[in-house]
Amino acid sequence: MTRALWIAAALGALAGCYPELETCTPEELEAARALVYRADATGLPAYEGQALVHQGCAGGGAFCHSSAAEGDARHGAPSGLDFDLPVTTAGDDRAAALRIGQQNVYGWRHAIVGAVELEQMPPGDAGRAIAADGVYAHADGSPLPPLDQPRGQAILRNWLSCGSPVVERTEGEGDVGDTVSARGSGPANDWDSLHAAVFAPTCAVSNCHVGGADAAGGLDLTDVDAAHARLVGGASADFGDCAGRTYVVPGDPGASLLYQKLTGAACGERMPLDQPPLPEATLADVRAWIEAGAPRR
Repeated sequence: MTRALWIAAALGALAGCYPELETCTPEELEAARALVYRADATGLPAYEGQALVHQGCAGGGAFCHSSAAEGDARHGAPSGLDFDLPVTTAGDDRAAALRIGQQNVYGWRHAIVGAVELEQMPPGDAGRAIAADGVYAHADGSPLPPLDQPRGQAILRNWLSCGSPVVERTEGEGDVGDTVSARGSGPANDWDSLHAAVFAPTCAVSNCHVGGADAAGGLDLTDVDAAHARLVGGASADFGDCAGRTYVVPGDPGASLLYQKLTGAACGERMPLDQPPLPEATLADVRAWIEAGAPRR
């Protein structure tokens, strides 16, 4: 969004050109605290509106309203008007950026909702491309609707009306926003949810568990149906010392090679290879799925 559009949006809000944000009811506040999770190995949580603004306005990195964005990367966004809304973990102190971002979002709430509903933000193809890179999903694997869809705009409006609450940390105590669990706070005892939120973005990437027979260890995890059929009751054919072990023994995580590899308790190296371990909450989801009998849905 260009500087001129931001000024126009702000003046429009001050002049009453945009509808006022509604009063927040207890039910709407509860809806404003609906959680989504990063569909990657971190599984970091955020409230729906927080995630929409973080990925759509700051790109989750160095774009437009990110404090790390400079020059052309800001696409005309005024300097200092930053909407970083990062979630922190233990030892990850980004609370200052979150505080500034939340204050800016709340101060500009009328202009933000007006610009989004007028389709002035995110800025065209560049904004849509950045938003597509920052994928959040619900605990059941369903994606967070983007800002260019009516449902996404309704989520944003309700979240702004309710004071733009944010998740600050997944561990410890926060002084800006709430502290909640990482992915795993909601039920995910089915393969479809785990595949969409964990295995597809974490394992079926970087040419690891993709490519059919050429996949690492001969284990291709790209297709949700085929992956479930291969894992549950299937034995490893080519994992060195792990060969012949059963990937998933329904009801028994301790005997399941998949769970052993994720926790580092099995032969060979811990998975995902050369990446941080999966969060404890995500491992708990995998364990709960296996204990529940490893259901397809």
